[in-house]
Amino acid sequence: MNWKRIRIATFSVAILLLMTTGASSAAEADSPSSDFANSYSIMNYNIQQLPRIADPRPAVKDRNARAAEQVIRDEGSDVVVLNEAFSVEAAKLAERLRDVWKYQTPLVGLSCTDDGQWTSMEGNCSRSLIVTSGGVRLLSKYPITEQHQLVYVNSNSKTWDYKANKGAALVRIEKDGGSFWVAATHLQADENDLEATRKTRSAQLAELKEFIGKHAENEPVTVSGDLNIPYRADLEKKYSDTEYKEAQRTLGAALDTAKKPPYTYDATINETVRKGYPSTHESLDYIGGMTGARFAPEKVSGTHILGYPEGSAPSDHQPLVATVRY
Repeated sequence: MNWKRIRIATFSVAILLLMTTGASSAAEADSPSSDFANSYSIMNYNIQQLPRIADPRPAVKDRNARAAEQVIRDEGSDVVVLNEAFSVEAAKLAERLRDVWKYQTPLVGLSCTDDGQWTSMEGNCSRSLIVTSGGVRLLSKYPITEQHQLVYVNSNSKTWDYKANKGAALVRIEKDGGSFWVAATHLQADENDLEATRKTRSAQLAELKEFIGKHAENEPVTVSGDLNIPYRADLEKKYSDTEYKEAQRTLGAALDTAKKPPYTYDATINETVRKGYPSTHESLDYIGGMTGARFAPEKVSGTHILGYPEGSAPSDHQPLVATVRY
């Protein structure tokens, strides 16, 4: 018997086994499922459904709401965040979508009275008859176990936004044995004084960070909304420091958007933008995750916009969609 050959063969098998095991371990380490066991899809969509005082055309708004509904149904995201869902037609749209998105929040800022719809309510909610809701609503295919309302204390009194209860819905959702949070919001829009509105947005983000920290510690939190933060203008150094980077620091989040053309608010592909702002090519809508030791890790990937057939844009914004693993 050739013991030398046996020892060599045995050693070779051992090396092969180690290499195979190592390769498997490396593959497992690189696999998304090793760190992120669960996932969900999310859409952020500013549907431009303004209140009647700003847009008194019910037939046009109904047509646009039905076109937006088709976009939402075709994509079929697990979670849908609606911005500018102010109108009666937007409320009817949300109701029609209950066949798939059974779990829904009320409109942020629609009610300032604790009537049991929200788990908690805080902030500066105005009951004035000339103030409308914040226009934000969240829809989910999966059960919502908590829903908290914040109406921002910070608002610019020299802008139209002052007449809306802008704020955020912070929602805890359970899916496949796991749970995650989504903070849905719409921040101050620009009007005339860009530095002033930028400061207001920053203050609102600080409010949002504090609000999230009160409720969602130790679990993953996604932030989704029309943040009105101009990503492309930042690249062109319109400001001394980019608002996009500043916003991430203030909120403590990694925010993503359409970073290459076409953007979420882009005259190149959207005829509604083209009619009013033909030279605008900008991203204003974001989806991202809270960072830091207080929150469970998550990863936002595949962020991209959805297009409309030419001549059929129901909104001046493109829907932004992404996948979140947690």
